[in-house]
Amino acid sequence: MEKKNVVLETERLYLRRLEPGDFDALCAMMQDEEVMYAYNGPFSADEVRTWLDKQMERYDERGFGLWAVILKETGELAGQCGLSLQKWKDREVLEVGYMFHKAHWHKGYATEAAQACKEYAFDTLGAEEVYSIIRDTNLPSQNVVRRNGMTPVDTWVKHYRGVDMPHILFCAKKENKKRAPCKVPVLHRLTLPPAFCPCGAALMFAPAVAYSYSTFSSAVGGVSQKTPGAAPCSPRRRPRKRPRAYGSAERKRGRTRFP
Repeated sequence: MEKKNVVLETERLYLRRLEPGDFDALCAMMQDEEVMYAYNGPFSADEVRTWLDKQMERYDERGFGLWAVILKETGELAGQCGLSLQKWKDREVLEVGYMFHKAHWHKGYATEAAQACKEYAFDTLGAEEVYSIIRDTNLPSQNVVRRNGMTPVDTWVKHYRGVDMPHILFCAKKENKKRAPCKVPVLHRLTLPPAFCPCGAALMFAPAVAYSYSTFSSAVGGVSQKTPGAAPCSPRRRPRKRPRAYGSAERKRGRTRFP
C-alpha cells in the first residue's frame, strides 16, 4: 500500500481514504443483513454507492470521514472506521463510527481502529470531546465504545428508514484521556444486575439504565456515599472479629476458631 493514502496506522491496521475501487468490498459488507442490523437491514447497491460518495465528499469538505480499515497482514479491506459530524437532537457532535465485515468480528479490530480515531480527533483535530451513537439493543457495539473509554451521557429516539430506533449517546473527553481504569472486580462486572459503575465505566452487558450510586454500592457491597474520602468501586472491607475459643479445654491447648 502507498503510504500517501494512509491517514492512520495502528499495530495491525492501516486506515486510508475510501476510493471508488472499494465499491465491491463495501457491497460485500453493507449488503450483509447481520452487519447492517443497526441500520434496520442491508443496503442496496445504489445506497452503497451513495454512502461511498458521501464519504469522499466529507474528505473534500472537512478532511475526515469514515476511512477504509486495511489489514496490514493481508491488505484486505476489513471494514470502515472514522470520524463524522452527526446530528444529535438540536446540535452536531463529532462521532467515532465503525463497521466491519462479519469475518473480522471478535478480533479486536473495531476497538483498535476506534481508539486510533479518538486520538486523532483529540491530537490532530483539536477536539475536546468525541462521541459514538449506538442503538440501545446493539450490545457488541456498546462494548466497543466502552473499551474506547466512552461513557453514556444521553438517549434519544431516532427515526431512520421508517423505524423509531432508541439510541444511546456515548462520550469521551480529552481531559479524561489518562483516567485510571475501573477497579470493580471482574466477578462483579459479570454478575451484577444491569448498572453503570459510579466511576463512569459501564458494566459489561449493561443496558441504557444508570443505577444510582447508592443502588450500585448496595449491589456490590461498596463503600457508602457517607463514608468520608471513600472512592467509588472500593469494596467494603468488613472488620475482622476476634477469635472465640471453643471452651476452657480448647483454650488451654490454644485451639480457636472464627464464628
